[in-house]
Amino acid sequence: AIGWNSIQLSLGFIEYNLCDISKSTDREQGNYSLQMKPKPLSSTIASYLNIQQFNVPAVLTNARIDVNTLVSSASSLANFADNDLSDWMQMLETFRGLLSDGLLIDGKPESIEGYYNLTTESAGDVFVVLAYSTATTEDTSVIVGAGIFYDRQPTGGFVHFSVPMNYFSDNDANELYFVALMLNADNSATELGNVKIDDININYSAELSISPADRTEEKIFLYPNPTDGTPFRINGVEHKSIEICDPVGRVVKRIDNYSSDQNISLNDKGLFFVRVGKGQMKLIVK
Repeated sequence: AIGWNSIQLSLGFIEYNLCDISKSTDREQGNYSLQMKPKPLSSTIASYLNIQQFNVPAVLTNARIDVNTLVSSASSLANFADNDLSDWMQMLETFRGLLSDGLLIDGKPESIEGYYNLTTESAGDVFVVLAYSTATTEDTSVIVGAGIFYDRQPTGGFVHFSVPMNYFSDNDANELYFVALMLNADNSATELGNVKIDDININYSAELSISPADRTEEKIFLYPNPTDGTPFRINGVEHKSIEICDPVGRVVKRIDNYSSDQNISLNDKGLFFVRVGKGQMKLIVK
């Protein structure tokens, strides 16, 4: 099981929660989910810390947080919500200096998956999941893989997310860092959105794994795969919702009520992940 940490600031004998993290009975599985919501920094705390007021991002991570450093950089962190997160490597480096003692692992996870229920209240709301893995070589910890997922659109209920891990090194990872964020950089917003997350899992397999409720009598597979840009189909899928994502988890195509007699086309080339139910498959477009 993953132990969760968030942003708690010690003010004398008082522990102050800088963001809003709570349990919710609205869940995908089990008894509850975790709800995350940004929280405006109070004028008293801002004055005490000698910083400007802003919306403190809701941060949830499996690692130990350097709270003092995070507080000093939290305002700039919130500003990531202002762009399209294309420079997510900068966010990665920001957290690299804030976190320690990640989850001990063996090998290279293919993806981090789970479910989320996003409610937005203004255009500035964005939900982000960042994951990276590290390896220790010659007493130095280096990042060997990372991935990101984000969404700005309300989901209307729990939906699946996947953070595909992209690897930059042949070294096996020994620590995994998971960070979930709910951001809003619009300090004039009177209402802030929230996200509930549930059933977080580490996936070590790139193969499609389908739950019994999603199984059909036929084997589920993509064909042709790889494809040279010609349309492809997903065999063995009837009346299912599918999502096709790029390597950093952005949804490039979503099809509701898909059946395997439908052709699918993508304009771009590269590696993609096709999600069916709770599983996913790799697709290569040459």
